[in-house]
Amino acid sequence: MSQLSFFVPAPSDIRAKQVRDLMSRSWFSLSKNRTTMIEHRTEDAFIRVRPAAGLGVPTIWDQDVLLFGIAKKMQERNQLAKAGEAFNELDGWVYFRGPDFWDFTGRRNTARKNAVGGREYDLLRDSLRRLAGAMVETSIRAPEQPKRRRTEEDEYFHWVERGKARWEDGQHLGYQMKLADWIMQPIRQNRPDVLSLNPAYFKLTKGIERWLYLYARRAAGMQEHGWAEDAKLIYAKSAIEAPFRSFWHRTLRLLEANGSKILEYDVTVEQRGRTKALRFTRSPYMPKELHPVTIEHGPVGAS
Repeated sequence: MSQLSFFVPAPSDIRAKQVRDLMSRSWFSLSKNRTTMIEHRTEDAFIRVRPAAGLGVPTIWDQDVLLFGIAKKMQERNQLAKAGEAFNELDGWVYFRGPDFWDFTGRRNTARKNAVGGREYDLLRDSLRRLAGAMVETSIRAPEQPKRRRTEEDEYFHWVERGKARWEDGQHLGYQMKLADWIMQPIRQNRPDVLSLNPAYFKLTKGIERWLYLYARRAAGMQEHGWAEDAKLIYAKSAIEAPFRSFWHRTLRLLEANGSKILEYDVTVEQRGRTKALRFTRSPYMPKELHPVTIEHGPVGAS
């Protein structure tokens, strides 16, 4: 099995990244027990995420598996580019072990003192099943059409097209998963349409907190004056099932508890007549330290 040594932000071995199209609206449930379809519709595009029977809608915590896969493929793409090799046909296969994923999310640095047991494997397996089972339908990347034409172009896919877990004599060897080509398309571009995330993202425990951070990272980015949007529009983009009043009260409690911050973004409430808006402004952020790590990667079961 090959090894690569390089410098990256603590605590993960590769920097978390996300495809920009997945950050403007929530494609994942902000609660852990949603069974109803997620749907967004605008004048020119729609998004639907239908859960597989008995599995539920993929959650924003399941999304961590995709973030891990995207980071791994970005790492592979950048290595090919550095070597002067083509990356425009990079496939979606990701090979990994459970500890690789838990190190990436910082989940092994818990009160269990780096001990990861059967429950964590069960949770990871369930995440992969929901990601593979859900049917995603969208027209968000359809090419622009002249106003006189009504041609539509919809895409249908599963977040994970195929998956496999391997065991030998009761010992877990690793996982294989193939990311949807829809996810791989932005990675294969000459200028990949992905954004890096704060490594502390995985420490956020509330679904609404995670969603607001992803939204802020996409909408406000590094703009000097940040980004402001009507609170009801942000609520609609979150796809949360609770009524707006509940969403707003939870948001205010979250901001009060966090000192009006979500990681590197300052969040302020603006009054606009009878409506309210949230403004996200990036404050200076730097990882506390860079440290050398080693990644092992290769086909499942390789040695």
